[in-house]
Amino acid sequence: MKWVFDAKLGPLNRLIVAFGGEAQPWLFDPVLSVICIILLVSWQTLGYGVLIYLVGFRNLPKSVYEAARLDGANGVQSFFFMSVPLLKPITLYVSVVTLISGFNVYAQAFILASDTQFPAAWSACWFLICWRTASRTSVSDMRRPRR
Repeated sequence: MKWVFDAKLGPLNRLIVAFGGEAQPWLFDPVLSVICIILLVSWQTLGYGVLIYLVGFRNLPKSVYEAARLDGANGVQSFFFMSVPLLKPITLYVSVVTLISGFNVYAQAFILASDTQFPAAWSACWFLICWRTASRTSVSDMRRPRR
């Protein structure tokens, strides 16, 4: 995925230039590197969430929709007043799993930060900043001074 964001030969920059825009240094700018990581993680987790929702939609009882249709509900009303409330447990599950995967951004940021893009992409993840700070601190520095 790193090659997509390449500043010179990446297809994303080629697409931007083809539409008359200016090529962007995606992995060299701290703000753009955050956007890259957000796009990467969103793309990775999108399929799982969609799959879980599809399974949830297929398992909704048909009798509820038949009753709503007999009561005069149209498709939009059936969706918002029947489907959305019935999918609350699935929405909670997908939200929790997505939140947990959001805390596990270390690998994606580390891969994007390798090579020459090191400073900008490393600033994208608070965990990486904590890890860099902790790795600079030795065990002897963390001991309390003796009195």
